[in-house]
Amino acid sequence: MEPELSLVIPAYNESRRLPGYLGAIRDHLSRSDLVSYEVIVVDDGSDDGMGDIVAELAAEWSQLSLGSV
Repeated sequence: MEPELSLVIPAYNESRRLPGYLGAIRDHLSRSDLVSYEVIVVDDGSDDGMGDIVAELAAEWSQLSLGSV
């Protein structure tokens, strides 16, 4: 099934800000009327461990995934 919403977030070295931002997005989307959605964080070569943080969050949030450029 195609998601009703695909949210793509380009990010570079956002390991400090991204977890809080993604938490707010998750809270908002969980209260929405959407049947299905996906959130894709696209890592543009970060060197601050952001990819690992997103991978950890994605383990608990099936709609979240990590992409790369």
